[in-house]
This record gives sequence, C-alpha cells and structure tokens, in this order.
Amino acid sequence: MARTKLRRPSPSTDNVADTPTPHPRITISVVIPSYDGAAYIRDTIASILHQTVLPDEIIVVDDCSRDGTVTTVQDLARTAAAPIHVLRMRRNSGGPAKPINAGVEAATSDLIAVLEQDDRLTPIRIARSLEAAKLLPSAGLICGRVRMRSSTGSVRDDLWKDGRLQFADLSLTPIAPSIYRAESADLLLSLLQRNIVFTNSNAVFPRSIWKRVGGFDPKYPICADLDFNLKVARVSPFVVIDDVLCEYHQRHDGLYNRNVALAGHSPAHLEAAFIRMRHALHNYGSSSEVADEWYWEGRYLLTSAWRRHDWKRGYSILCALCSSGALQNRAIKKLRRMVASI
Repeated sequence: MARTKLRRPSPSTDNVADTPTPHPRITISVVIPSYDGAAYIRDTIASILHQTVLPDEIIVVDDCSRDGTVTTVQDLARTAAAPIHVLRMRRNSGGPAKPINAGVEAATSDLIAVLEQDDRLTPIRIARSLEAAKLLPSAGLICGRVRMRSSTGSVRDDLWKDGRLQFADLSLTPIAPSIYRAESADLLLSLLQRNIVFTNSNAVFPRSIWKRVGGFDPKYPICADLDFNLKVARVSPFVVIDDVLCEYHQRHDGLYNRNVALAGHSPAHLEAAFIRMRHALHNYGSSSEVADEWYWEGRYLLTSAWRRHDWKRGYSILCALCSSGALQNRAIKKLRRMVASI
C-alpha cells in the first residue's frame, strides 16, 4: 500500500522531564514468558543476573512446556542472586500475551521488564530503565536500541531493511545524556508504519499503565506487543534510551519467523496490518488523512480475508470499519458526489 508522507508535530520543550516525586525506591520485576525454552533460558536468566543493578524479582511463566524448562529454572532459582518465581499456565495459550499478563499480575514491583525466553539483556538494561523512570515518571514505556543476533552467531545493529535506524523517524527531545522523550502523537504515527520497539524484550513499563490499557490482548497470538505499544502510546509519552539494551535472537523456528515464512499472505503481516488499521481508525477522525489511508488498507484486508475464507477475521475487519464511522463517512461522500452531479 502506498504510504502518505505525514508531517510530524514539533516536540514541545516545556516540561520535557517530569518533576520528580518523592519515592524511596522504584522496584522492577522481569517477566519471562516461556514455552519449550530449556535450550535458551539459562543464558537468558544469566543476562539478568549479570546486570549492574539486579531486579527485585524474576518471574518465569511457563506455558505448558514439553521439555525441561521448569526444571532448569527451578535449578537456577536455588542459587540465584535475585528471587526467581515460576508460574505454570493450566493450558497452552498459543502466544505470549496470556503468560505476560499472568506474570505482570503476579509481580509486586512498580516497573515491569519483559524478556523473551531466548533473548538477552545487556548489563545496563535495568539500571538505565530505573534512571529513565525517575526522570520521566509519566512515561508509559521505556525502550532502547536492539541488537539482533542470528542462530549462526552473526550480529546486526541496523534492524531495518530500508536502511532507516530504529528511531530515525521520531522527533526526540533530550532530557538527559542519551535519554530522550518521545511524544504520543509522534509515536502513534511511527508505530502505524513499523514497530519501533521491535520486540517484547525491549519494553519496560509501569505496572499501572499495563492495567490502564488492559494489558496484552490474547486475541493477537503473534503481534500483541504492537497492539500494546499503540495502546500505551495513545495515553502517554515514551522514553527512548540511546544505548543497546537487549539482544534479539532471530531464530527460524521462533513464533514470528514461523508465521512470516509461510507462502502467500503472511499471518504475521496480516495481523499487524489489522492492528494498525484498527488503531488508526480509532485514534484519528474518520475523515482524516491517516484514517482515509487505513480505510483502503482495511478494504484490502477484508477482500484478502474473504478470499482465504477467513470469516472470523473478515468479520472483525468489517466491525472495525463500521464502528469507526469510516464506511458511513465514505457512503456520505459518495452520496454528496451523486447529488452534486445531478
């Protein structure tokens, strides 16, 4: 779909950082959703235990693994320098949203850091996130740069095929060295083009904001993080830290890559497009340039769903178009043109 180049608002320099409020100490929990992760989770937890500042707790939520994930974590918990708790889902949920929600619900901290079972945090992740949270308590999400590593060991810092850097299309306002504030309006427009947070492992957020936006939506098995990021961006600014804070492990058998590699219409791309369409129509007036662009994307998605006999997805798309007023607005415009031509 051809993208309209949109003008981004100039960031305000007023009250860039929040006035700090008295607080004895900000606490942080790391939540790890896990399924058959025994081969990776030892290194993942090790990256947390090697932080310059340790988290208050680590919560591993096992989604009915068939391997030794739980045993591995329990062995690590006996000698770990930070408390490690294991939660076990009653049945496999088919995606990370429910395990993450369960972990956040069980957490006792002010901040939540999500980490996928096969990714790693760089040693400064927790310390830099706590620093950012103190500078901007109103931030709904704290993220940084991501380093990608493949199963062969190769490493990439440039994550985007089009050559743009991870946060190149944001207007960022500095609030401290290497720490920036990104405004809601700018974030929404960027997230409608690409997921600048990139991975769950790059997200730290207040437990209160998770509750406010309704958490991660389990109806999105692949791209629940994109939906969550858009919901948070709608109500609060982000903090962007100009440091590599996590390493993303690109596996051919990972959840996202399994759904991208399929022939024809990729389930991951279709789900992401549906999420963006729904948010665009909801966040912008039905007659706006942004909503108009995503109305046509919705028409394409609807046609694609019908051709695949995906009636459930087609019904969801149709409901989103109707509830936003986009279809009514189109009908009114067409009627006006007809009247004008008489």
